[in-house]
Amino acid sequence: MTVPKLSFVIMSHLLTKFCVGIEMQDTIQFNDIKHFSEQTNCNKKFQENHESLKIDLDSLLTRPDLMLPYQNNHGQQVLFIESSGRDYLDGRQACAVESAARSGTKLNDALRIIVLLNSTQLDVHANNATSQLYKARKELKINFYSASNFDEILVNTPLDDKFLKRKIRHLSKTPIHHVSDALRLVAIYRLGGWYFDIDTVIFKSLDVYHG
Repeated sequence: MTVPKLSFVIMSHLLTKFCVGIEMQDTIQFNDIKHFSEQTNCNKKFQENHESLKIDLDSLLTRPDLMLPYQNNHGQQVLFIESSGRDYLDGRQACAVESAARSGTKLNDALRIIVLLNSTQLDVHANNATSQLYKARKELKINFYSASNFDEILVNTPLDDKFLKRKIRHLSKTPIHHVSDALRLVAIYRLGGWYFDIDTVIFKSLDVYHG
């Protein structure tokens, strides 16, 4: 089996497990992949069976009171950003967030997971992946916040420049990517910690970096 195929099989397995709400395991069982095709319509079925539930999100990066606990946490937080404007996570993103949350539970009890969305709300019942992750948020120490007020977030940071903000938001050919780049820099600048792209699945523990 080639490396690209291997990567696809592993990711398919994770998506399958999360789609049906089963906790990720420590090992990958390749025979579970046969169930993947059966889950392709799970989001549609899930929405049909659940009422809409949208949660208002606090703006973490403009709230000193919300930032303070993370700033005092000695950098023990993982940052993810969903910058497309969606108010939910897809299955792959949810797998990535869960894998980070489970990467530090053995030794590093201080590890926190921060998910920033370019939205003012989280649609909990948009799909099963988002719903399962939201239900497990206290156990996994995951917090969802809004990062939609871009100009306000950049105030009093090295990126607080009128021309630079205009260049990112209005002159860029790929504004979503550049807004995400700016947000990750500000998030690390204000909070510290690790930043991972929101489709990055972590297989090894982050405990090795603790203290």
